[in-house]
Amino acid sequence: MATGRLPENHRLITHGRASRIAVRSASPLCVHADGEFVCVPEEGVAEIALDVVPRRLRVEVFAPARYGARGAGPG
Repeated sequence: MATGRLPENHRLITHGRASRIAVRSASPLCVHADGEFVCVPEEGVAEIALDVVPRRLRVEVFAPARYGARGAGPG
């Protein structure tokens, strides 16, 4: 993501388009937007909804295990 481009054909990344995005997780989320953390796992936020401004935002959602959550499976 440092290049500003999402990886192509990665098995854990799905590309799509939306005007509103909602993410719910069994584990607390780590959300980063526009250079700032929106929430970190220690805050216990497990659900977030975002309204998308056209052509302004790219979103990545990884399995919780990527950030060290225990007992989390893929997806």
